[in-house]
Amino acid sequence: MEKNLKVIHSGNVVIEDDVEIGSNCSIDRATLGSTKIMNGVKIDNLVQIAHNVIIGKNTCIAAQVGIAGSTLLVVIV
Repeated sequence: MEKNLKVIHSGNVVIEDDVEIGSNCSIDRATLGSTKIMNGVKIDNLVQIAHNVIIGKNTCIAAQVGIAGSTLLVVIV
């Protein structure tokens, strides 16, 4: 019988200035590197943010949202 292997998450979480995080949110640290929540982000209640996610400046996340690992929510101009 094969065994499951655990992936160690040795990264971190960076939360910049003026960020609001609602009740019962979960922000996972990165596998490697950083999970980043940039300046001015507003996160409603019951939000799951997985590993290595980057959420760009002044983004709003509605309640009960799940964001998959390594997702980039940034404005590209």
